[in-house]
Amino acid sequence: MLYHAYQTQSDLFEPWRAFAELGAEALAQPAFGSSRLARSFAAALEVFAVARLTHSRPHYSIGTVAVTGHEGRVAVIEEEVCKLPFGTLLRFRRQGVGPQPRVLIVAPMSG
Repeated sequence: MLYHAYQTQSDLFEPWRAFAELGAEALAQPAFGSSRLARSFAAALEVFAVARLTHSRPHYSIGTVAVTGHEGRVAVIEEEVCKLPFGTLLRFRRQGVGPQPRVLIVAPMSG
């Protein structure tokens, strides 16, 4: 239920974010000059315009890595271990490399 509330809030703020994006673009025009106040206000509008829920993650694009004791580079395979509505646990497996210590990486500001 909490996720539905977040989505509803995001949907309600969407017109305001669009308005803020237009305002930031307008303040970036030479007609407003480059005063500190105009730049600060444009930056604040831009922050508000891009503050939204994201439901897609960027691809990590880790194709190969260098491994000590192996000649050349080793291919990396990205696997989904567990997929839930609020996140996906990924495993990056190095092809042809024996057991290694596990490391958990949590993205900053991930909630």
